[in-house]
Order: sequence, then C-alpha cells, then structure tokens
Amino acid sequence: MTQLYLFQNKITNIDEGRPFDTGRNDTRVKLLLLQDNPLTSISPGAITGLEENAEIVLYCDLLSIPWTEQRLNFTCVSNVYTPSIRLDGDAAETFSLTGFYCDHTDGEHTCLCTACGVGTYGMMVKRFILRNETQTGCRLCPRGGYYQDVVGQSGELACKRCNNGTFVRYGGGHSPLSCEVCPEGTQKIRTANFRACSCLENHFRLDRFGKCQNCSEEGMLCRDEYATIRDGYYWNWTYTDIDGYKRFVKNVLLFNRTYDNTSTAFGGSLPRIYSCPQKSKCNNSGRIDGGCSTGYTGWLCTLCQEGFFEALSYCHKCP
Repeated sequence: MTQLYLFQNKITNIDEGRPFDTGRNDTRVKLLLLQDNPLTSISPGAITGLEENAEIVLYCDLLSIPWTEQRLNFTCVSNVYTPSIRLDGDAAETFSLTGFYCDHTDGEHTCLCTACGVGTYGMMVKRFILRNETQTGCRLCPRGGYYQDVVGQSGELACKRCNNGTFVRYGGGHSPLSCEVCPEGTQKIRTANFRACSCLENHFRLDRFGKCQNCSEEGMLCRDEYATIRDGYYWNWTYTDIDGYKRFVKNVLLFNRTYDNTSTAFGGSLPRIYSCPQKSKCNNSGRIDGGCSTGYTGWLCTLCQEGFFEALSYCHKCP
C-alpha cells in the first residue's frame, strides 16, 4: 500500500501512534491525500513511517504544518483541487461510480481516475471503462438553479441548489457566487430549477433563461410562460418562424431536466395581433397559429374555406 486516499472524510485530528506506518520498508506510503477534511492538528509522530519525500496533500487553512525530522512534501490545496489516482480495472470501475472519471492509460488493467471538478458531478451509471472509447462520467451542473463547489460528487443530480431567486445562466456553476439574480418578470421567492426562475402571473418569455415580459398587448393570452392570442383576435405568421416558436413552446412546457437544450430560446418575433371585425369568425381556442373558426380562412378570417359559401356575411357549409 503506497497510496492512501482519506480525502472528503470527517477527520479533525491525527494523533500519535504511527497510523500510516505499514510496518514494511518495501511498501511505505508515498502519497497521502487528506484534503477536504476539517483537520486542525496533526501530531509529528503520526506521520512517522511514511516514505522519505512522501507527498501529503491537504487543506492548510485551519492547520499548522507539523515539524518532523523526516523529509516530507506538504502540498496545500483549495477546494478546486482534483486528485488523480492510478488504479486497476476493478477499482477504477468502482471509482467511476463515485464522482470520478476513469480513462484507460498504459496496459489493459490500469486506469487514471480523476475526480469530477467543481461545477460538475459524476453519474452513478455503470460503464465499461477498459475499452478503446473514452468515458468521462462527469456532467456539468445544469443551467438554472444549480452549482457544485466540491469535487468528486456523484448522484442522479449531485449539485447544490442556488438560493431562491438566483440561477446560473450557462451551467457549470462552481460556487454560490456563480448564481446571479433571476431577470425581471420572474418569481424570485422560489427556486429557479431548470430555468431562470418561473415567470410571474400574466407574463411570458421568449428565452428559458431570459426575462419574462408583461402580457399587456390587447388580445394576447399568456399561460405557462408562453404567449398566444385570445378568441376574436388574429395574427399572421407568414413572415416569422411559427415552427421555431412551436418548438420553443413545447420545450418551455417541460419543467424538468428532459428539456431540449437546442430550443431554449425563440430568436424570432411574435406577429402583430389584430382584432377581428366579426369575433365569432376568429374562434381560435388559444391556438398558437391563431386559426380561424371552422369554415373561415384568409386575412382576419374574412373568406370562406373550400366547401363553404357566403351568405349574409357568414360562411355556411355547402349542401
């Protein structure tokens, strides 16, 4: 045993007693990882027995480095330090499920496993790492109300939540300072989840991670964070991208992590809304395309569809 990994435990002090002495001169500990422990004291005698010039990695903020006659290398690191460990295949398989990504290195039974860094987390999914393909196993914390400031974390979504009313615009948040205040028109008393906070009532948005706008235009109907039109009104999508807007709306209605990251914003503009002269002809039931009532078509739904005829300014189905 030449490498000993004790990071991310709850070790507060290491007393006398040579706990790291293997009792064998040919297998002394050469690397001791102690970072991310609330260590306040290490007795000089506790590290006696390590290999000459052994490396000890630890947080030094609350700790005085002990004096020892033995020549040792103390490395002080911060919370962003990502340890790398060389392991055989079986051990690497286990580490790949606990916040590390493991890459095949030299030989068929050796892997280099590195802790997932801040802003990321490891997926607890069994993977075959001794293949030709590279398996990282780490994912960025998602856009929205999430960040991670500790390395080597794993789980279904092993990220911390931003405070209510704050979010990370581009994902990969690596500290609470990565979380910014949600934009105007949003509910800042709730967690952001997978968007830039939910819209206020009677507001809509054109960007999942952007501001929400007031639904103030006459004839506009706003619900579930998107805008359409009320019955009795008409808009014409000839000169803007209705298919793109429909994709955006379908996506914004997903309130979990299954949303499509390629359709988070609508880059076009919404059409101008017109009031229909005869409201009953524009009974569109809040559809995005703003369709006419059955039997009507054309500008402001003033024409009859094929199979209908006009009589007394209304369209009737042909007999």
